[in-house]
Amino acid sequence: MSQTYTDFEFLIYNDGSNDSSLDILNSYTDSRIKIRNFESNIGLIKLLNLAFKEAKGKYIARMDADDICLPTRFEEQINFLEKYPQFGICGTQCQIIDSDNILSKPTDDIDLRWWIFKGSPLAHPSIMLRSSIMKDYNLEFKEHAYVVEDFDLWWRMAFHTKMANLNKVLLKYRIHEQQESSAKQKIQADNFRLSQIEFMQTLGLSKQYCDPIFMDNMLSRSISYTSQNFMIMWKVFDCLHQSKNAVLFFGKDNIEKQWREQSVFGLQNLQSFKLPLLSLLLQSRFRDDLKTSHTNVFSFFIKSLLNWKTR
Repeated sequence: MSQTYTDFEFLIYNDGSNDSSLDILNSYTDSRIKIRNFESNIGLIKLLNLAFKEAKGKYIARMDADDICLPTRFEEQINFLEKYPQFGICGTQCQIIDSDNILSKPTDDIDLRWWIFKGSPLAHPSIMLRSSIMKDYNLEFKEHAYVVEDFDLWWRMAFHTKMANLNKVLLKYRIHEQQESSAKQKIQADNFRLSQIEFMQTLGLSKQYCDPIFMDNMLSRSISYTSQNFMIMWKVFDCLHQSKNAVLFFGKDNIEKQWREQSVFGLQNLQSFKLPLLSLLLQSRFRDDLKTSHTNVFSFFIKSLLNWKTR
């Protein structure tokens, strides 16, 4: 409650706890606190959707009971959202409690969009969003996205607004033992991949190319660029380039920029070479879509072939 920005309501949901939590909550006399008590546990996703509907403020901030907000968090996030109305959601960097480790995320909107192929672009307990975004587009956390409900909502929301992370630690985040359990990790991994695949299909990629692991490795530049992998990369970006949803989500220029960068990197780091790749490189479509001259294509090809021959 010790925030430099003080004009807020504090919604606290006690989800069927059987300890002294409710007595502790009722001991507070601050008029900003609104307590909802549930006799039995109804689950995080239902509580989140209820809280987001009941919140009256222009902005909604989210955190768990045992995370710690730094004093200027609300003020700095509100200032950002007020200054940049094109952004509908804003997170922060987070420090892991009892550790020096920082949970670091990209800050720029377009970087965050590509980050969705790798992981969640925003740290859930650090976010502040415009309540109007949720209401105007009928957005909510999905039950089928259990444990990854935040990630699932962020990419859906990003079709309607820009995202950002402040480049500053404004929340201390606690990792629980149950978060690290093998059973929960398996559910999280499975649901995360399902949500990623749904995201990729929404972008307009066919099932054939909805491979989150391939996309993650490609964008991280940890993929082994064989001729086959280069052809797959090319087809993925070709699909994105032609998809209205993908162009809406990333912007045509940003798709082309990422496409060019991946193509140059792939050609310069070929692990193997087969003739179908040469056929692609010589097509006018390759040069036109990547705004690459025939001379540059030839140069990339010779460098790649020499590099491959020396391996």
